[in-house]
This record gives sequence, structure tokens and C-alpha cells, in this order.
Amino acid sequence: MTSRITSEFVKRLNASAIGSRSPIVVNPNGLGSAVARPDTLTYYDPGHSKPRLAAELAWGIIMNHPFADGNKRTAFLAANEFLREKGHSKLFFQREPGEITGNNLEERMRQTIGDAHNRVAKGELNAEGLANVYKDALRS
Repeated sequence: MTSRITSEFVKRLNASAIGSRSPIVVNPNGLGSAVARPDTLTYYDPGHSKPRLAAELAWGIIMNHPFADGNKRTAFLAANEFLREKGHSKLFFQREPGEITGNNLEERMRQTIGDAHNRVAKGELNAEGLANVYKDALRS
């Protein structure tokens, strides 16, 4: 089965994340590289978990900075969709804008993932560390 997580799909996720019809791609090669990271890791080092592969995708988007705006948000959405495609039903506690939830765990996990994405952007967290954050989020 061909993955729907393509560069074009991630561009649409970025448009959604920034509230625009047209994302500004500043590093198209970096986008392609980020999208290829899960397959590349699987090819050269098979057996990694789905959260690790999703983290590779997100890490690539954050570090390659393919978009003018919204790279960390796009990484979140792309990892979420990657895991959904791989069969996870309750993912990263995504909710609709403006939706109110009383579940403090969901909000804490969303903040934890956001903090992890910020740490990736600062060079403080590698893809393996991000995968551990994702694994914890999926277990909650």
C-alpha cells in the first residue's frame, strides 16, 4: 500500500496549520527528505516502531525547515496522520479548534509534544528521543 504521506500531502497539512491555501515552501528538497525518512530508516535498519518512524518524519520536517511558517505544527499533523495511517486510533489527542475539553491529561500531552518539538528545533532532542515522547503519548 502506498503511503498518503507525500510531499504534496504534507504541503496541504502545512496550509491547514497556517490557515492558508498556499504554503510557502522554502526548502523543497528538505521536504522530500523529511517525507522519505521513515522509508529510508526502514530500508537500512528495519524493525523500528511506528512511533519511531513518525518521529523520523516529524524530526525531518522540523529540522529541514521546508516551510516559511508552521514547521513544528506541520510536523505534529504529519506524525499524527502517519500513525493514523498505520492503524493507531487514539493518537495525539487532536481536537477541533475552539473545542473545550475537561481532560487535563490530553492538554498536558499536547503541551509535552509541543515542548518536544521545540526541543528538536533547538537541537536538544534527536529523533529517538522524540519517538519516546510519542510512545508515552500513545500509551496515555
